[in-house]
Amino acid sequence: MNIGVHIIIAYGLDWLIGDPEFLPHPVRWIGRYAAWLESVSRRWISNERAAGCVTVVMVVTTSGACVLGFMECAGAIWPFGKDIVMIWVLYTALATRDLSRHAMRVKDHLDHEDLAGARHAVSMIVGRDTSAMDAPAVARAAVESVGENMVDGVTAPLMVMLVFGPVGVIMYKAVSTLDSMFGYRNQRYHLFGWCAARLDDLLTFIPARLTMPCAALAALISGNDFRGVISVTLRDWKLHESPNSAWGEAAIAGGIGAKIGGYAVYAGKTVERPTIGNGDVVAEPHQIARAVRLMEMTSIVCLAAGILIREVVL
Repeated sequence: MNIGVHIIIAYGLDWLIGDPEFLPHPVRWIGRYAAWLESVSRRWISNERAAGCVTVVMVVTTSGACVLGFMECAGAIWPFGKDIVMIWVLYTALATRDLSRHAMRVKDHLDHEDLAGARHAVSMIVGRDTSAMDAPAVARAAVESVGENMVDGVTAPLMVMLVFGPVGVIMYKAVSTLDSMFGYRNQRYHLFGWCAARLDDLLTFIPARLTMPCAALAALISGNDFRGVISVTLRDWKLHESPNSAWGEAAIAGGIGAKIGGYAVYAGKTVERPTIGNGDVVAEPHQIARAVRLMEMTSIVCLAAGILIREVVL
């Protein structure tokens, strides 16, 4: 079985079952290991930036080594053992189904005028305060989350696994996990999280930009605005403080004709962010479903194009 077949099976599993809580998941193990290693590094290394760098190196290399060792051991025990481990690792690196499920749960609450339930549902996928959000703000946050996580949880892992396989993608997911844990510009992590944040920016740089043509083709196939994907992304990607986040957000906003960004509340502090998208129409509940469908089609285009290019090149 070649890596292309492994990835297709893993992608299908993600669509079918998502990420059930009862199944073992390497990202959760990576998170626990990183949290433990943070305390050890801080205790033994006085320089916070150096401690953060050591933590990143240890977590990323250990994650890759464990997957490689697990694959080889499984293959030595049973001929198909290595294939099964490879498929499981690849499957756990994808989040298409979970992202769709979480976003659509927000829409369902809004459709039933359950604002409290919608606020709680969107709080599961965003880092901002949701307690005082009105319905449009909740919808906008959900659409933004679909756009941002389309890169981090879908297209970037797909591209990495197509090139570097299970070991490469688990190392990428380790970096992404470290960034989500330590990549904050607050007093605790401003220095300690520097390495994780910069490495995540570096590794996601190319996948974020390749997501735009995939989303444009997906918009064309799905009846969304493919010209909007291209024009809004090329115009607005630089408005986000992150070098990569706005590529996915702008692609989704342009594709469905939504306007996102603006104010948000983080830890009780209101932050005014640049708006992304065209016109005066802000995200509405029905646009959450459009964003989800465009994200899903983008993942299919990314997978198909990646498999095709891999087969032609390799």
